[in-house]
Amino acid sequence: MTRNRIICLVSAFFLATTQANAFDLNVSKKVMMLRYGKTTAADLVVGDRSFISIFSLCSQDSSLALVSDAENETPSLYAPTLRVTRLPGNAFSAEVNRETVSDANKLESFLLTMSRLQRCSRFLETDPTRTLFEIQTVNGFAKFSELAESLLNQK
Repeated sequence: MTRNRIICLVSAFFLATTQANAFDLNVSKKVMMLRYGKTTAADLVVGDRSFISIFSLCSQDSSLALVSDAENETPSLYAPTLRVTRLPGNAFSAEVNRETVSDANKLESFLLTMSRLQRCSRFLETDPTRTLFEIQTVNGFAKFSELAESLLNQK
């Protein structure tokens, strides 16, 4: 055996038999949000509006949903954001933040991200206390194809 192989085998054995001391995330998101006065989509009442990250959206049975612990954010020039409005019946409507689609590259990134959102079950696996809110419309459209066509025609 070559010297490099022996070193690799010894290193692999050592790593496999010792307990890793990974950084402990011992403070929850909820605690940190309370500490800094942040609110979530679940805190909004009917008629309230807020910006949320596109990464707080998920797909469930071909429908768009918002996770309840989505942070209310400020609009971003870099990460895709939507302005949501709380509706009766635990639903929301959304509007695309204009800065999110201000040029062809941002628009492409936004549309591709929307087309491959995570399944909502993945969000619920990591935190079963989350609930989901239905997004009824985006920019007044009930279908992604209509939204995409509208945004592409604005350019």
